[in-house]
Parts: sequence; structure tokens; C-alpha cells
Amino acid sequence: MISFSVIILGVVFLGVNAEQPAVYYLSDEYIDHLNQQNLPWTAGRNFPSDLTQSDVERMFGTKPATELPEVPHPTELRKSYGGVNAFNTIPDTFDAREYFKSCASVISVVTDQGSCASSYAFAIPSVASDRLCIHSQGRVQKLLSSQYVASCCKMCRYPHEDQICTGGISSSTWAWIHKRGLVTGGGYKSNTGCQPVSFPPCNHGTSSSSLPSCKNMDPPKPKCHTRCTNDNYGRGFFHDKYRFKKYYWLSYKGGVYSVSDNANILAYITVKIIGWGVEDSRPYWTVVSTFGESFGNHGTFKILRGRNMAIVESLVNAALPRGNY
Repeated sequence: MISFSVIILGVVFLGVNAEQPAVYYLSDEYIDHLNQQNLPWTAGRNFPSDLTQSDVERMFGTKPATELPEVPHPTELRKSYGGVNAFNTIPDTFDAREYFKSCASVISVVTDQGSCASSYAFAIPSVASDRLCIHSQGRVQKLLSSQYVASCCKMCRYPHEDQICTGGISSSTWAWIHKRGLVTGGGYKSNTGCQPVSFPPCNHGTSSSSLPSCKNMDPPKPKCHTRCTNDNYGRGFFHDKYRFKKYYWLSYKGGVYSVSDNANILAYITVKIIGWGVEDSRPYWTVVSTFGESFGNHGTFKILRGRNMAIVESLVNAALPRGNY
């Protein structure tokens, strides 16, 4: 298993916003309305137009934490993470996929939570996988298991620890990983790692996808196992653990996303930040979703940087692997 410390690459707690005009915010009419507003981003369809508020909340799967975890002072992080010291001054643009070239194949993975409201269980192991690869200077290129987090982390879940795929809390997930570690595990039917995902991806609403609609699928109920469920994997469960030290976006298709002053938060999601940049004089974060590559720009999107847009800068967590790899 792998263990981690709290610190880009990081997961971010993101509020999903929508204005409340006369037309429904997922309708074709509203998407057309957005594209007529001379916004710095392009709207398009990512999700079905008939989703309800409860559908959106169930799909996204992150809940606000009641208390925030303690994190090290930035100087401590710089001492413990050599990559930060490479910047005498912070560059205008940064892309982890390009800067850490030996780990690009790991960092570039876009996960798909399927019909399970578990963005926290997919984004956080993805960040942990990236940081493990970076920490090992590319020697360890393994995907860590979202299945293990979704099925076994009871303290991560919200509102009830006995309910799977109804949401979770990011900070609690990091605390659990710090205590328990993570085993490896790839995507659905990947036959990769100790515990690959057991439930399938689905179509979150794009017409180009051939997958079944998420809306028509019941949430999965993955079982917690303290063994490797992939019979072809060559390592045992307890020898596979890696440990870490503790420390209107719904319609987005391109551009730098920002929200208007009268937008309201509909739901919350955990996503992964992999870089930053500037487009048409607008600073942005580069973010990876947990809705597969059909969402946004092949699973990624840009959100305005420096103004805490959709509370993107209010709570960012990450981790460092414990030990040498």
C-alpha cells in the first residue's frame, strides 16, 4: 500500500454553479442563452437535460467538510518536495503532464465514476498515483485503487457511513488514506492492479457516447475486500499497499470558465488540478474531472484562477508518499 502528506498535483473541492434564469439550466435553450452572453467560455451539453437537483447532487458525490485538516506551512512543503524548489519564480504556465514527462501517462488518466456518486473516491487516488510516480522519479507508474476507497472507507462517506455511492468528504478521505494506505487498481475491466474498479463507466449525457445512460443505472454497491480481487495480479493485498504522509460548469466545453455574480452552488465535486496558465489575458487552473473523457475538453477544463471561482481555491489537498520508491 502507499501512504501520503497534505499539499499542484492536488485535489480541489469545487462548487458546481448555475444561474437561475427563466429556462432550465440544462436545457438547450439555456445553453444557447449562455453562448449568446459573450462569455469567455463555450457552453455545450455534458449531461441530460432532464436531470433534477437531486440527480445532480447524487451524481457529483462530494459534501462540504465540517472541519478542515491541519496542513504544513508552505516552507515545510518546499523542504519536503524537491519539485517546488525547481521554480525560482513561479512560471506563467505549468502543465504537470509536460513538466514531469516520465509520469505523463499516469497524470493524463481521466477517471470515470460511472453511476456512483463518488468523485472523492476517484479524484484522490488519481492524485495519489500522480504523486507516487513523481516522488519515485517515474520508477513507480501505478494507478491506485478508487474501488478500495469507494467500497472500504466508511468514514469518507456522507451522510451515512453505511451508504455507498451517495457522496463523501475529501478531507476525511485523505485522513483515511494516511492511516490505511492504498492498494493499486485500474479502471473497469482493466485487469490492472490489486483492486480494479468493479462497476462500469456510463454516459453522463453526451450524444457522442455509446455507453448506457448513467441516469438509467442504479448506483453500484461495491463490496469491501481486504484481498486482491484481481486474481491475475501477482502481489498480495498487504504487500501492495502504498502509504502517504498526512499534511456554470455543468455545460462547460471550452475556454476559461467563470460564473456570474448571481450564480448559486448546486452541488460539490472533487476534481484534480494539474496545472495553470493564461488564455486571452485570463489566468486559469487546468482541472481534470471524474466523468470520463467525454466531459469538457477530453475530461479536462479550465477555470478562472485567482478569484476563488466556484470555491476552487478554498480547499486544496494533496500528499507525499511515505518512504522511498
